[in-house]
Amino acid sequence: MYRLLIALLCLPFLASTAPAQELHPQAYELAELRGDISPEEAEIALELMFRHIAYVLHHEVGHLLINELDLPVLGWEEDAADSLSTLLLIWGDSEDAFRTLDSAIYGWVLGHERGGMPGADRLADEHSLDLQRAYHSVCMMIGADAEIYTPIADKLNMPEARRQRCPGEFNRLQRSWDAVLEPHRRPEGQAESVVHAVWLDPDEDTAPYASLLRDEGLIDMAAAQLADAFHIPREVGLVGRNCGHPNAYYVPDYARVDLCYELAALSFHMFADDIVARRQQAAEARLPASAPAN
Repeated sequence: MYRLLIALLCLPFLASTAPAQELHPQAYELAELRGDISPEEAEIALELMFRHIAYVLHHEVGHLLINELDLPVLGWEEDAADSLSTLLLIWGDSEDAFRTLDSAIYGWVLGHERGGMPGADRLADEHSLDLQRAYHSVCMMIGADAEIYTPIADKLNMPEARRQRCPGEFNRLQRSWDAVLEPHRRPEGQAESVVHAVWLDPDEDTAPYASLLRDEGLIDMAAAQLADAFHIPREVGLVGRNCGHPNAYYVPDYARVDLCYELAALSFHMFADDIVARRQQAAEARLPASAPAN
């Protein structure tokens, strides 16, 4: 049953009854706000943002499961949460899963490019470096199904030597997670776990991003599926809120995951900035060569 968790987050982006050619209203608003992208480009950035945030929520749900179910973790918990979130998506085996994982990898690559050379604080952090997280997740993906996920590995220039080891690494991780999750599946007939989905009001700056996440029911679906899939001993919650900084995290004292609207805003602008940069690079490549000076 827990393999159905793919339904948590891989929702059809902009799943509305509007004609396919119509853009989301937020695309027009955000394009006007920035002034350097078209509504169509804003739509692309919004989809990438949504899928990137979907992966982040998977990751934080991984932390929640590890802690609330008291799962054994041999190694760094952040790496374990990455592997669990990637595995839940892979188990989903859908086009939405592929696109969500692809967006997560894209986000890590951009994060690496924006971060520059890591200093002591970053190297000492409990998270692996962004490119390491990308390579580890891609290794799981092509270990699970090389035919489906090789295009993502190719975009990341995954070394061939590492690719050869990925099937064995994936099978070991999958067996391990199967073993530790199986005892916590909710038995048929047992009451569902209590998982609250809460949306707090955004501020003016984050309202466009919060509105999109809420309209798509991101944490509502996640809460419903968690409640159905696992026996979680105490009440837990998934909360969308302003945090004062761009982040998402599991809060053990309150048994909840906080998904910060500021993170969605940062994610949107990160992807929009890259769209602008790529457009400018393409335009420069088309410019004619300068005439030689007389």
